[in-house]
Amino acid sequence: MKAFQTTYGLKKFGYIRDFSAQLAQFNYLLRGTGSEVGYSDIDSLVDGLQAVNLNSYGCDNFHGAPVDEKYCVCRAVRTGRRTSSGEEIVGLFFRNPKRRSYEGVTWTTSGNVKTEVAMVRRPHLGSIYFPSVDSLASFLGNVAERAIPEPWDIAGKTEGDKFPILKSYIGNIFERLRREAAEGKSGKIVYSQDGQHILFNTNLPDTFGNDIIIMADMRKKVNGEEYYENPSMFLSGLKGKRQYGFSDDANPVPATFFEDVNEVIFQSSWEIDTNYEQLSHIIQDNRDRFPKEYQGRDAQEVAGDLQKSISLARRMARRNFKYIAPMYRPQTNCIQLLMPIYLSGSYRKAPDFALVLTPDDGIYVPETILSIEMAYQDARLIAMPDESWLRPDTLLVGACAA
Repeated sequence: MKAFQTTYGLKKFGYIRDFSAQLAQFNYLLRGTGSEVGYSDIDSLVDGLQAVNLNSYGCDNFHGAPVDEKYCVCRAVRTGRRTSSGEEIVGLFFRNPKRRSYEGVTWTTSGNVKTEVAMVRRPHLGSIYFPSVDSLASFLGNVAERAIPEPWDIAGKTEGDKFPILKSYIGNIFERLRREAAEGKSGKIVYSQDGQHILFNTNLPDTFGNDIIIMADMRKKVNGEEYYENPSMFLSGLKGKRQYGFSDDANPVPATFFEDVNEVIFQSSWEIDTNYEQLSHIIQDNRDRFPKEYQGRDAQEVAGDLQKSISLARRMARRNFKYIAPMYRPQTNCIQLLMPIYLSGSYRKAPDFALVLTPDDGIYVPETILSIEMAYQDARLIAMPDESWLRPDTLLVGACAA
């Protein structure tokens, strides 16, 4: 058993994505035991515990030796608390390879640990799971074929997944709909009368102008959390609704991201807080996202060019209110803005990256930078951007005129 960096409670094992969800899972597992826990109870329970490394098969050893950190995909915390059937409750923190950190927590039983680890390895769109990579690719291809033509690939980039933009779009749209449904908004996720199937609106029109609706089978884990399988486009109309047990008026509504249009428009009168701490974070923590010629330069020099680029972008935005594009960030459930940054001052090529701005009480706080490919995927959730600097068919090939 291996000890890790210690802070208090659950946070010492990794980043907690959703406190309310993890509490609901724990208490779901305690059903029938006559007890219930709160946030502080869980923190106190796990504070003196240690985590063990699990590999991609959900095992805590390899030929009798503990799993080495480099092969660890998950950290498991055994709580000692048990369900009404006597199974121990275990918390799982999965490695996020992009952030090189652990995130959680997923509560399950000792007998379902391997099942949870196996699910993470399955291809998925948010909480919609596929049996294979090929089945996911086929699903995305069918949606892309039926939808109004739109660039779902990054120009000039052929390796990896096909339709990466569509994959990101559907996964994040569905998770946004689930969040809205959890907040009490009706019509976001529509269930069949027997609870076995769901419908949701992708907010993508087909070539006849109809909304593309997805149907999927609903499943439930031992911790009460829902997940979904076998998604397909729902094409059968009223007859199909009755066949699958939906009411005749089952009409899922699209996701919404803002209440006031001003939330998605850059306010040119607001200041951008380019203080030392913010710029240092952006430059030092994101060196690999800067052009190669900037990666080895002194931070002060890079900051100077960045500030000049921000000033230039502000002037451009005063001439064109769509120049700085809105994006939705699922991790924080907020609207942010994407500012194109041309460090060289030349508009004859694509921007070097996009600066992410967070609105905060009448000012904009620079948070981080994103590659243009990443920026487009985040911006596409709200609407298809029409600014030339953020068009996927010009991201990696050709010039990008402002």
